[in-house]
Amino acid sequence: MLNFLKKDELAQIEQKTIAITQLRKTNTDLEQTVGRLSQELEELKNTQAKESKKSAEFIGDLEEAKQKQEHDLANAKQTIRDLEVNLENQQTVLNSTASETKLDQALSQLEQLRQDREQVVKDRQRLWEEYQKLKESRDALQARFNEIEAGKSEGHTPQERSELEQALHEERLLIHQMDYEIADHKRENALLQIQIQQAQEELIYYQQKIQVTQQENSALNARWKRLEHRMPNYIDFGGLEVVQVDAIGTTPQIVWRISDLFQSGVSLSHFYFKTTSQDGLAGIGLVDDLASINTARVLLPESIQTSPDQVELFRSYTSTQWRQMNAALSVLEQLIVNKGLGLGEAVEGFDFSFWKQSLSSLITEIRKLPQLLRFERVKLKREIRNPDYEHLWLEFYDLEFGNSRKPKLEFRLGAAMIQPGSFSRFPKLEFPLVDGVHKPFESWFAESYDDHGGKFELRFSLDKQAFDVQNWLKLSSDDRLLLQSLILALPFSIASLVKDQIAIGRPWAQWVDFARETAHLFRLQLQAITTRMNTRANEPAAPQILQMQASDTLASAVKQKPISVAVVKRPQTPVKEDAAKAAKKLDRDTRGRRPTKA
Repeated sequence: MLNFLKKDELAQIEQKTIAITQLRKTNTDLEQTVGRLSQELEELKNTQAKESKKSAEFIGDLEEAKQKQEHDLANAKQTIRDLEVNLENQQTVLNSTASETKLDQALSQLEQLRQDREQVVKDRQRLWEEYQKLKESRDALQARFNEIEAGKSEGHTPQERSELEQALHEERLLIHQMDYEIADHKRENALLQIQIQQAQEELIYYQQKIQVTQQENSALNARWKRLEHRMPNYIDFGGLEVVQVDAIGTTPQIVWRISDLFQSGVSLSHFYFKTTSQDGLAGIGLVDDLASINTARVLLPESIQTSPDQVELFRSYTSTQWRQMNAALSVLEQLIVNKGLGLGEAVEGFDFSFWKQSLSSLITEIRKLPQLLRFERVKLKREIRNPDYEHLWLEFYDLEFGNSRKPKLEFRLGAAMIQPGSFSRFPKLEFPLVDGVHKPFESWFAESYDDHGGKFELRFSLDKQAFDVQNWLKLSSDDRLLLQSLILALPFSIASLVKDQIAIGRPWAQWVDFARETAHLFRLQLQAITTRMNTRANEPAAPQILQMQASDTLASAVKQKPISVAVVKRPQTPVKEDAAKAAKKLDRDTRGRRPTKA
């Protein structure tokens, strides 16, 4: 009986032991679950902290982006206001050639405004992308919140559930805060969209306004071009003032300043010149700056006939310098006509009536001077050397003769039939198309062709003293005058290249002599043509060439120089209809044959 009871107790003890083991195992599982949940809760808290930090950083970035966009929009609005002010003032500015510069500035501001608008659109796109990322983060956080909410009551102690409730409450607050920020950014995005639309409408409005301004500017430019064509000597200037006066020195002089000058497309903010009286002769000279007043060379027009130095100075003025000289004379002429009225600031003691006669004499004498071909610079484009032919290809920039102005002109001085051990006696003047496109003069035609294309040619024979009269007479009278001045200025042009010390295959001295002989032959032939034409018409000879060598002294001095001092003067007698007949008779008299083409 006892044994049975012991066995029953032992069985119960064993069952209890098994139950206790199971409870211990269950307790261990619960502890592991609690640990796992605690770990998950800790991770959730860390994630929450990271998300909070990330949200704070994102909010800061959004705030910075918002401030930047507000700043960009403020700048864009200010640019629009400035552009509107500039466009309102554009009508008055367009009355001068500065209108094109103002219009370019307006277009530049419009382009900047377009770039600002594109930047705002990019910022808006970036804000939208960041908003999408924030929304995705919020959705993920909400899903995690729902997951924790669903499993908060499964196998947790009251304390654990309380902690989870607290965590869920904080998560809920964070989600609400993010919802508020997202709604705020949506409102900002909508506002930016409205502002972008307004900026787009303003851009379209100002673009249309600029197009209208461009049309008005084109019309005013065309009107100004017509005015320049009809009045080539018209000048406009802001003011004339006397800077310095010396009335008691050995060489009395006045230093003048002209400001805001515009003439023939050339605009100068200011320039200085001086007028002098040397031994009773009036003179004028350009002054680079006030420090070089005493070293500036003075042109004495009444001395040109007797002074080689004055001839050289008269020859040396570039097209821009001679325009300045003529502008100064025109301004002084207006001053004399207005009896001194319109003169700006003048130094103390300046008496206009004392200088009036000298200035009038200066203007009269300068106007008597013959026209010269002038250019800003001459450049050697290419040198060609073949066994029997060579040429120098010259480029003239800003060339001017009378009322004829050309930005660029090209021609070649060729030497045909070169003999071994010597140079050519057959000059060729070749006029190709400028840059291969534009005619060098109006009546140009392709008289012959070579590897560079069509060209007009004038061929010479120095030994037979003849040249292509037939080709010459095919040109218009205006083009003949232009080419005449260019050919007679050929020695001076070659000499200017010599001064630049440009290296070529043949000595420059040979080319200088070659050019001088060519110009001399051309001058003699033109004199013969004019004389015969006038004789046939029973008219007194009208000089085609005005020789500056008025004395034997000047002639001998000039002969030693490589620069021709012959000056071209517009003929008073037009070319007659029988010019070709006179030319043929001249050819028969001189028995000169047309040189062989190289």
